[in-house]
Amino acid sequence: MSQLSSSSINSSNKSDLVAYALLSGIFILRLIYVSFMGIVPDEAYYWDWSRNPAFGYFDHPPMVAWLIFLGARIFGTTFLGVKFMAVAGSFFASLCTYYLAKKYVQKTSSLIILILLSSFVILFGVGGLIATPDIPMVLFWSIGLLVAHAFIFDNRRWTWLLLGAVMGCGMLSKYLFGLFIVSLLVFLLYSKEHRRLLFSKRLWGALLVAFIFFLPNLLWNSRHQWVSVMYQMHHGLGAREFPHFDFLGEFIGGQIGVLSIFPFFLLVIAVINEMRFHLNNPRRMFIAAFFILPLAFFTFSSLQKRVEPNWPCAAYVSGLILVALLWEEAGLKKVFLRRFILFSTIISCAATAVVLIHVQTPVLPLPPGKDPTAQIRGWKPWAAAIDSVRAKVDPAESMPLCTKFYQDAAFLAFYLPDHPGARALRVNSRPTQYSLYEADAGLRGKKVIIVLPGQDSLPPEFAQRVDGVVKAATVFQSPGRHTHNPYGVFTAVLKTTP
Repeated sequence: MSQLSSSSINSSNKSDLVAYALLSGIFILRLIYVSFMGIVPDEAYYWDWSRNPAFGYFDHPPMVAWLIFLGARIFGTTFLGVKFMAVAGSFFASLCTYYLAKKYVQKTSSLIILILLSSFVILFGVGGLIATPDIPMVLFWSIGLLVAHAFIFDNRRWTWLLLGAVMGCGMLSKYLFGLFIVSLLVFLLYSKEHRRLLFSKRLWGALLVAFIFFLPNLLWNSRHQWVSVMYQMHHGLGAREFPHFDFLGEFIGGQIGVLSIFPFFLLVIAVINEMRFHLNNPRRMFIAAFFILPLAFFTFSSLQKRVEPNWPCAAYVSGLILVALLWEEAGLKKVFLRRFILFSTIISCAATAVVLIHVQTPVLPLPPGKDPTAQIRGWKPWAAAIDSVRAKVDPAESMPLCTKFYQDAAFLAFYLPDHPGARALRVNSRPTQYSLYEADAGLRGKKVIIVLPGQDSLPPEFAQRVDGVVKAATVFQSPGRHTHNPYGVFTAVLKTTP
């Protein structure tokens, strides 16, 4: 018995050593890469939020802005400053996933497969480098799974308090974290052995703590006509004709795209395996519930509304643990399955490597309008060109900068040397965080600089809001060698009435 225990300890220590080395290496390489990666439009937008810390914003709860604020305080207004907490969050999410997986698998090879897949499927290998609300949601989802497991199966006394705090922070990250809470409650209802916890003081105490953590965002929403909640409900749940099978096809295709085709089919096999052989195993169903239920929700939603490919990202934390279990249980008897898992892992690593190379040096033959990485390139020279025009028409840098789209406003604020408070005016475009700022910006009656894509003159919807329009210059935003997007730069006086 002592020899067996010693062997288990040595195996666990070996797994930990390999995991820590692998995760640390990935973390360091990611930090180096993001230092010169560039930022996508939404990252610039969230960075602009972070300059005005609040308990809520138009599009999302505040956690992503808070994390960018911390990163920028350490590394300044740089790519690394914007992305540092995203990379750190991805690291800790992977670490928590590893600790949870150790409760289910013993072989070092199984854990290595899990780490590689959770780090290098495109969803996490590329998405884990981009500072969006998905990063803190996945982080707190991973922590929540680990704590919920201890709460349910280890019966640890004070885990309810930590579980509540984690759920509250998850809700402050993205409203979709509510699916974590739903999955937890559905699992407890499903498991006869643990159904009693539904009526326990500890569970309701955890939900109360989660509510207290989330309360500041609710109060912020109540003071802003519930704009954030209503926007997300309309954006994610707005009903259309049902059923909409083309949206369902887009959703499935999107999942194949962000995972790559082989990991996608691995997850399908893993779910079938759980349904066939482990329905009566509560510990296995715990992991499966946090994968199957969110995926079922998004699949159903896609029948009536377009679902973005990244929305189910947190569910794959559990899904990839199921793949690690599949590898471990395949053993030496199911050689083909093990080879398929290994092949899928290698392909995932290779696919992410190609995408990351393409971000810096385009190597894939994608047309300009179909290359999602193009949104990173060309903005710094564009902003420099606008700064040159600005120096001529506004040497004192006193004129506010206005655009039509939030992406342009955010990039101007980030890339211009003085990081001005640019604004996206709501003119035939969707409301954004800038719509909340606009009422308090004191722009009316002021002379402003307006930057609009592809314009030789102000379009009618802008012209009716301004007087004294003068075109100052045309500048170009060039995401590729052969692509040059023109922008018109104008000066005008905003009317006192919209």
